Amino acid sequence: MGEVVKELSKELKEKVKDGVRRGVIKKVQVEIVEIVEKEKMVRARLKGQRRIREFIAYKTADTKDLIIQADDTIVMPIGHYSDEWTLCIYNVVKGKALFLHLRYGAKLALISRDFIGIMEMVRFRDGDVMGYVEGSPVVYRES
Repeated sequence: MGEVVKELSKELKEKVKDGVRRGVIKKVQVEIVEIVEKEKMVRARLKGQRRIREFIAYKTADTKDLIIQADDTIVMPIGHYSDEWTLCIYNVVKGKALFLHLRYGAKLALISRDFIGIMEMVRFRDGDVMGYVEGSPVVYRES
């Protein structure tokens, strides 16, 4: 796995294990439909979602945290829990999911480590063109 998401400490892993046992932390499976490296996007469906979403990933400028985002879903990995799972802050909202939604109404979830790894691999990097506005390129900057 990349350097963006680290392993959880042994103490934190025990707390997560207890949270899973009590049903406070859910395991969220991910069905990956398509990886579109050229567009830096992954089409996937998270457990409980009916339609396929287009996920992008980027790092925040200040803390360098990895953010994975679709129209109505936002995920921030905290640390790798096991070979299969990554502990994440996760939120699904009606309308648009924004960075702000990671603070309000978000929950802890274990999300497929494969999905997080793929998103690390295809994330936007400094200098990548994210799209165009009125014919001019919008360039991603990490700082």
